[in-house]
Amino acid sequence: MQVRRSHSPEGHMPKLKYFDFFRSLLESYVKEFSKWKFLPDRESRKARLLRDLCSIIQQHVSRKFGSSVIIEDLHGAFTEDFRRKFLFNAYPLAGRTAAGKVRMWAKQQAGMHNIEYVFESGDDNYGQLIERMRKDKFPDPIFRPGKLSKSCPERVPFIRLQASDLFAHYLFRPLKGIAQTGKCDDIPEVVSILDKCPQGEPGILLAHNLNEMEQTLSVPSLEFEESISALEKKVLWS
Repeated sequence: MQVRRSHSPEGHMPKLKYFDFFRSLLESYVKEFSKWKFLPDRESRKARLLRDLCSIIQQHVSRKFGSSVIIEDLHGAFTEDFRRKFLFNAYPLAGRTAAGKVRMWAKQQAGMHNIEYVFESGDDNYGQLIERMRKDKFPDPIFRPGKLSKSCPERVPFIRLQASDLFAHYLFRPLKGIAQTGKCDDIPEVVSILDKCPQGEPGILLAHNLNEMEQTLSVPSLEFEESISALEKKVLWS
């Protein structure tokens, strides 16, 4: 994410202009990063920028939570009728699992009440996430924009979602490797840095975890939450 200071008349506060940070633009060296494309040191520039962004995240975040689901594994483990009945498409399942981690952690913290669960707006299955979380006695999730929108330019993006998006983008490749081969190679530096701080660990529901999940669905919400947490493979890089 970038904020630029624009010129203003003397005696007036300078205006700040917001620019989205799209990790895909950085990877492709387009738009904001098009001038880097043919520079011999473009990779080192990108690495320095990502380290700076990681440093900003570490200064403002005390805990991280995450959950990943490989869509092919999900479809292989559950029939379409089963997924529809329990609202277990990839997005609501991963989102609800991450929210469950937050709730379990919050129960161990003094004075940790009235937590807001914020997700980026725009996913087609957001209604299923709302319904799943309501069934499990969560407050309704809040959906906010993570990026600037041409249709609604007055809506200010929620910067914290961009931090989450940065981590999720670089986390996906090694997670998919774990799902396919059982190990992770070529871990991006962003993941290695953010693994150490803030505390917490991402997780991934593998195919055999999903196959075991049916056995947990008849228990009360909290037990279900703990069962899912136990099933989910913790991903530790160091």
